[in-house]
Amino acid sequence: MREFTATIDKVGSLKLQAGDIVWVENGTANNLSLTLNFSGTFANRINIKARNPGQVVLTGKVKINITGQYITLANLVFKNGGVQNGINIKGTGNRITGCDFAFNSSDAPIVSLYAKNNRLDHCIFHDFTKSGVWVEVKRTSATDYVLIDHNIFRNRNPGSGNGFETIRIGTSGNSLSNSRTTVWNNLFEKCNGELETISNKSCENIIYANTITSTQGTITLRHGNRSIVANNKMLQNSVSGSGGIRVYGEEQVVYNNLVKQVNGGDTTKTGISIGNGVKGAPLNGYAQAKNINVNQNYLVNNKCDLTIGLSKDGGTLKPSGKFQNNIVYKTTKDPVFSSKGTGSTLQYVNNKYYATNFGKNPSDAGKLSKPSDFDINSIDESKFGATEEVGLDWTNIPESSELGVEVNIFYDQLKSQILSEMGPSSVSKVKSFEKIDEEEEKEEKEEADESNDSEDEEDEDEITLTKMTVKDLRILAKERKLKNYSKLLKKELIELILKN
Repeated sequence: MREFTATIDKVGSLKLQAGDIVWVENGTANNLSLTLNFSGTFANRINIKARNPGQVVLTGKVKINITGQYITLANLVFKNGGVQNGINIKGTGNRITGCDFAFNSSDAPIVSLYAKNNRLDHCIFHDFTKSGVWVEVKRTSATDYVLIDHNIFRNRNPGSGNGFETIRIGTSGNSLSNSRTTVWNNLFEKCNGELETISNKSCENIIYANTITSTQGTITLRHGNRSIVANNKMLQNSVSGSGGIRVYGEEQVVYNNLVKQVNGGDTTKTGISIGNGVKGAPLNGYAQAKNINVNQNYLVNNKCDLTIGLSKDGGTLKPSGKFQNNIVYKTTKDPVFSSKGTGSTLQYVNNKYYATNFGKNPSDAGKLSKPSDFDINSIDESKFGATEEVGLDWTNIPESSELGVEVNIFYDQLKSQILSEMGPSSVSKVKSFEKIDEEEEKEEKEEADESNDSEDEEDEDEITLTKMTVKDLRILAKERKLKNYSKLLKKELIELILKN
């Protein structure tokens, strides 16, 4: 192990190797442009950290590209400025931790994470007033395995339309590809940028054990399939415009969340809002909520608890799957079910409604019970949401909060834990995303070079398709009701989709 001392603007010119430590000297750097392209290893990371946490300050237009392997950048302050091209975490196994972000003079995104096994943790993002996503996961052809954990996101004013998400995972154009990003143990407070506080726009992501409070937004499964929203705590304190969980897409899982005191009306911002799909919808449209599993959630004293079959853009494809073992409790006369719902083919199993006004309830939803029949104190709120310390911890070295495993291994372990907690009777409809067809993976690998070589000559739609897996291309062909696609290889699938 070697140790170096440098100012932040000189770090990129050092000759670093696995196991090295760089102590960054106190100071302020304005309009910094920095590339970190060093090669550490999983066992011997390269650690670049402020000697005195909080005393290395970056202002103005900042551009940082981490393109190497197993690099940690820690304990910096970003303020009094805005991003130039943002902080881009690329490469493999890289990490930003313990940083304070408070930009205020230009549009975001602030941090962009790419594949693979990269991590953003123990940071605070706050008081950003301009447009743009605070943190985004940028999809490429590879599976991301990104981890966003133990951060604080606080104080964002309402924006003027889309593009003000706090976290966004993917975009509609690549939404049928697997990201496998984990958003875990974060705190969101007064994140009022737009409807989608956490915006899921890709497949097989996990949004787990986060706390969202006093926020005029939602956890939204907007695009993509087979993602999990579990063990989150939404304490909205009856803030006007606050929301819960929104669901579109296939085989989504909403499990064991506490949604309390939502006050966002009776459409998209109810406790749980499940939308209708639009027949033949494009990738940026509204996909059917199909074979979903909404299981063991607790909806407490919300203005309206459930919107089932909300129609947007004329959507008529009703939600299907299971709505089971959920508990609704409220002491007001507000409705459980919204009158704006158009119904579904969901199976309602063993749900309990302790309320006085059912609203527009499905005929098979179950029966009302008196609120006095339920002991509200039986819900242990401490078991939901972020149960570990979040935000800056400048008293400890960043090495003390290493995962101990690669991010992809952590993802697999967490997914297995959640499915185990749900039990075998609950996961029959969602286990399919654990199985990846080996033949499709082989086809994807064999054809990757050909796809990449021709990418510069393709239009934007074709570029998007070439970055999708064979499995996801077949899903897209099925959704568009194309014929004779099941045995086609990647190039043939792209040609078929483009022709139709």
